[in-house]
Amino acid sequence: SAPASASASTSACVCAQELEDAATANSSALSSASAGLLETARREAAQNRISADELSVQLEVLREREAAREKEREEERARERDRDREREREREELHEKERERERERERERE
Repeated sequence: SAPASASASTSACVCAQELEDAATANSSALSSASAGLLETARREAAQNRISADELSVQLEVLREREAAREKEREEERARERDRDREREREREELHEKERERERERERERE
């Protein structure tokens, strides 16, 4: 009975050691996996920062382009107003000449 008890005790010790080794291996594997995930997360975060910076630059470029287009539209509106004023001035000159001719005709009739 003593050898059987010693054998059971040895088996229990071996089993406990195997469990401890397995737990250590699992812990080590989890640490590695955790470190890998952390590194992946860091890389993705860095890439996201780069992407955000790139998007910020692109947004600024788009804003500058839109501002330039708006400035060009405003300049075109100003040119159109100038053309309208010039046409109005020319119409007024024609009307004034016509009125002057009419006055001349009136004087000739008198």
